[in-house]
Amino acid sequence: MKKLILPSLIISLALNAALSLAIWTAPKEQAQGGAEAGTMAQVSNVSKMIHPENAQKPTFPIKGKHWLTSEFGIRESPFTGKPAIHYGTDYSAPNGAEIVAVKSGVVVTHYPPPDGYYAGHPVYGGYIEILHDDGISRYAHLDVTYVHEGWKVSAGETIGIMGNTGMTAGKVGHLHYEFLKNPGVIYE
Repeated sequence: MKKLILPSLIISLALNAALSLAIWTAPKEQAQGGAEAGTMAQVSNVSKMIHPENAQKPTFPIKGKHWLTSEFGIRESPFTGKPAIHYGTDYSAPNGAEIVAVKSGVVVTHYPPPDGYYAGHPVYGGYIEILHDDGISRYAHLDVTYVHEGWKVSAGETIGIMGNTGMTAGKVGHLHYEFLKNPGVIYE
């Protein structure tokens, strides 16, 4: 049996690209603090086109002022200097920015941030994955996490604080965010 991950990967890539494009093309005031109103409506429309029966409007993953620092797609790796694919979208915000669940769901993966006792995720540091009715959202490089595996969370609920843990290239904290639309493995 051969595993094919490509269909869910393509959908994930399309949604992350749509989110990046929507934020990139949104008016400046929306992209820096008010993105919930315009940008997420655009992303919600993309979600409706792909899966109209699961069209719950997502919440933006950062409370307050924020800015886009790295888009989804091929970019120069900050670690190797060579072209590499970046599977998420990165945002920065002022220190202490709250990270919120984009939709209601259940926490399925939780790596506490490194603190001398916990090592954190080797790449993502403080890391959370939430399973929703139509996909999985991922939040990485968190300095603080407020949830644990098995916990139910609501859309807009604070799940952590933006940080600089794991494998990061900058000195400023950021959120690496992904949304995988209906991820899964299809057997051929």
